[in-house]
Amino acid sequence: MVALSTNPSQGWSCAGVLVNEDTILTAAHCLLNRTANEIKAIIGVHTILGKLNPLNYYSIKSIYRHPDFENCCKNDLAVIKLKKRVLYGPKINSVCLPFPQEFTVDNDQNLINRTGVIIGWGETSQN
Repeated sequence: MVALSTNPSQGWSCAGVLVNEDTILTAAHCLLNRTANEIKAIIGVHTILGKLNPLNYYSIKSIYRHPDFENCCKNDLAVIKLKKRVLYGPKINSVCLPFPQEFTVDNDQNLINRTGVIIGWGETSQN
């Protein structure tokens, strides 16, 4: 998990996942009206409560929003590139994504009746 924040001393504003050593996948709506200089990525923390170590802060190099993003739910994806690479360790690793040939529009039967895992720091119950 990656916490994204415009002011780390006041907490986080959105989350993302580490795809590789310098790339984060997140929701495009998290980055509305934000530039790379305004956001910090907080990586390698188990809890977002309490004081965070500044060594866990990573500067953002660039932001790429899906070209067809429409302010809410459609194409709500963005890729963030970090200025420096993250070192993997016991608390830091990338998310596992399926190979493209495993799941396609023509082959979506592979997704039916499969268990998925959702991670985040948001709601923990239905509302």
